[in-house]
Amino acid sequence: MIQFLGFLFFLTMFLLGFWGIISMATLAITWVILAPLETAGKIGKGISEEEVKSKTLPNQPGVELVYSK
Repeated sequence: MIQFLGFLFFLTMFLLGFWGIISMATLAITWVILAPLETAGKIGKGISEEEVKSKTLPNQPGVELVYSK
Protein backbone atom coordinates (compact mmCIF):
# COMPACT_ATOMS: atom_id res chain seq x y z
CA MET A 1 0.00 0.00 0.00
CA ILE A 2 2.76 2.43 0.91
CA GLN A 3 4.53 1.62 -2.34
CA PHE A 4 1.37 2.52 -4.29
CA LEU A 5 0.99 5.81 -2.39
CA GLY A 6 4.65 6.58 -3.08
CA PHE A 7 4.07 5.92 -6.77
CA LEU A 8 1.04 8.24 -6.78
CA PHE A 9 3.08 10.92 -5.04
CA PHE A 10 5.91 10.50 -7.56
CA LEU A 11 3.49 10.63 -10.48
CA THR A 12 1.81 13.77 -9.12
CA MET A 13 5.13 15.52 -8.54
CA PHE A 14 6.35 14.49 -12.00
CA LEU A 15 3.25 15.88 -13.70
CA LEU A 16 3.34 19.12 -11.71
CA GLY A 17 7.04 19.55 -12.42
CA PHE A 18 6.55 18.88 -16.11
CA TRP A 19 3.70 21.39 -16.22
CA GLY A 20 5.85 23.96 -14.41
CA ILE A 21 8.77 23.51 -16.79
CA ILE A 22 6.53 23.84 -19.85
CA SER A 23 4.73 26.92 -18.51
CA MET A 24 7.97 28.66 -17.51
CA ALA A 25 9.51 27.84 -20.90
CA THR A 26 6.59 29.45 -22.73
CA LEU A 27 6.86 32.53 -20.51
CA ALA A 28 10.59 32.72 -21.18
CA ILE A 29 9.98 32.47 -24.93
CA THR A 30 7.46 35.30 -24.68
CA TRP A 31 9.80 37.50 -22.65
CA VAL A 32 12.96 36.78 -24.62
CA ILE A 33 11.61 36.85 -28.17
CA LEU A 34 8.37 38.82 -28.33
CA ALA A 35 9.09 41.63 -25.84
CA PRO A 36 12.20 42.96 -27.65
CA LEU A 37 10.40 42.78 -30.99
CA GLU A 38 7.49 44.74 -29.59
CA THR A 39 9.84 47.28 -28.05
CA ALA A 40 11.70 47.67 -31.33
CA GLY A 41 8.38 48.34 -33.08
CA LYS A 42 8.35 45.30 -35.32
CA ILE A 43 5.12 43.98 -33.75
CA GLY A 44 2.00 46.10 -33.30
CA LYS A 45 3.12 49.08 -35.39
CA GLY A 46 -0.38 50.23 -36.29
CA ILE A 47 -1.54 50.55 -32.68
CA SER A 48 -1.51 54.03 -31.20
CA GLU A 49 -0.86 54.71 -27.53
CA GLU A 50 -4.39 56.05 -27.12
CA GLU A 51 -5.81 52.67 -28.14
CA VAL A 52 -3.54 50.89 -25.69
CA LYS A 53 -4.44 53.05 -22.72
CA SER A 54 -7.38 51.66 -20.81
CA LYS A 55 -10.42 53.81 -21.34
CA THR A 56 -12.70 54.61 -18.44
CA LEU A 57 -16.33 53.72 -18.90
CA PRO A 58 -17.59 57.27 -19.64
CA ASN A 59 -14.98 57.72 -22.39
CA GLN A 60 -16.03 54.65 -24.35
CA PRO A 61 -18.19 55.15 -27.43
CA GLY A 62 -21.87 54.36 -26.99
CA VAL A 63 -21.87 54.88 -23.20
CA GLU A 64 -24.05 57.59 -21.70
CA LEU A 65 -22.94 59.02 -18.36
CA VAL A 66 -25.96 59.35 -16.08
CA TYR A 67 -24.27 60.18 -12.77
CA SER A 68 -20.84 61.58 -11.90
CA LYS A 69 -19.48 62.43 -8.45
